[in-house]
Amino acid sequence: MSSVRIINPNGTITISGNWGNPALSSGADFGQIFASVTTGQQGVLPQSTRQLIFGSYNNSYISAASGFTLSYTTDTAFADADSGTYATATVATTPQGAGTWYTYSTGGFVDLTDDFVFYVTAGGSEPVYAFAFIGFTTAGDNTSNQGTYTFEVKTL
Repeated sequence: MSSVRIINPNGTITISGNWGNPALSSGADFGQIFASVTTGQQGVLPQSTRQLIFGSYNNSYISAASGFTLSYTTDTAFADADSGTYATATVATTPQGAGTWYTYSTGGFVDLTDDFVFYVTAGGSEPVYAFAFIGFTTAGDNTSNQGTYTFEVKTL
């Protein structure tokens, strides 16, 4: 596995996933990435400031780290995401990956799901962060590859 990096300039984060073999049926070859949407910290170990876990195939399945809640809306443009849309969001009880924030089109291409916004918070008086997928790249082949995903982020 390679190291992971997150870049957080001007309200965006870029997740460069671990290299792995997608032919393995469980997706476990890619490991997990624990990431913060607020500080840009990332790594393979959890920390109290890392709200998200990116796991499974190409590290593209997103779930909440311990102590955080991940929710989503499927009908909200990112620019319109606010405390009102967060109040109507669905809590993610399973990791969100293929068929949620992205889909596969003919030829195996990854397509953005329009108006899919994630929200993550520690609850209580802690802030809510909204983030949405805006780009991706891939590297490798059918036995060793890596996904890189870019999200825009804002505090509600």
